[in-house]
Amino acid sequence: MTLTPQGRVLLADARGVVAAMDRLSRSASTQARRLSGRLVIGTIGAEAAMPYTRAVLRLLHERHPLVQVDVRSLHFADHFDALFRHDVDVAFLRPPVPPGVEVQHLATEPRLACLSASDPLVDRDRRDCCKVG
Repeated sequence: MTLTPQGRVLLADARGVVAAMDRLSRSASTQARRLSGRLVIGTIGAEAAMPYTRAVLRLLHERHPLVQVDVRSLHFADHFDALFRHDVDVAFLRPPVPPGVEVQHLATEPRLACLSASDPLVDRDRRDCCKVG
């Protein structure tokens, strides 16, 4: 196949149109991936200061700088209710969680108990304190 003389004249313009459409398509795709709006994040206690929480918030800001993030402190007694009432969009919480809450596990931490120096359990071997029965 060969171009006609008229086709040769239009070839440069056609290539320019194809290149412009390609740039437009890439730009539209980038804009479509750019999130904006408001995200309300709930947290209880010191969860907002935990390293994994800060890392998630930092990554969210890096990837979606147009999203306005509001972090709300939740009361321990009704932190799951805040999710169900849609007072918050997502929350940094600790298990166990009730049915209907989707969980993304971020970290595992050891549990501990703080006791008064005069508590009778202080003298027990700590390996025995965790046994049931």
